[in-house]
Amino acid sequence: MSNQKVYKFESSDKQIFQMTSEDVDQSVTLSKAVDAYEKSPSDPGVIPIKKMPGEIMKMVAKWFEMHRMETQSTSTWPEDYLRSMTENQFNDFLWAAEHLVINSILWVMKKEMLRRMKAKRPLDYERIFESEKLEIKKKGVDKVTITVKKHT
Repeated sequence: MSNQKVYKFESSDKQIFQMTSEDVDQSVTLSKAVDAYEKSPSDPGVIPIKKMPGEIMKMVAKWFEMHRMETQSTSTWPEDYLRSMTENQFNDFLWAAEHLVINSILWVMKKEMLRRMKAKRPLDYERIFESEKLEIKKKGVDKVTITVKKHT
């Protein structure tokens, strides 16, 4: 973790994660937590991240680690990392990226979501959106329309 300052974060289930200042700079929420921590008169040693389970925080920490090691702008590790996730892991990771406001993750996740949606059939969309009130029509290879069904 080079000569950068290292911070310790505690997940909601009491797991500790070390992150560099470079990692922290990728997240609006973590940056604000560090600012508050540094202004605090007492030194708690760790910065709590409420509502963030360790299993999800571990995925975020791995993202930061891979991001630090990235050397080429053409690297495919972000897409490969997301594609290796189960649907539940993907959803948890998306929630973490939104909660921690990590734009580097959100940007790549949007692209991956679009890629995944292209492979879906209309019935898959109903399951995803969990609504029988939706009418989903696939028009050609690249076009899907989703409309709300009228009440009868």
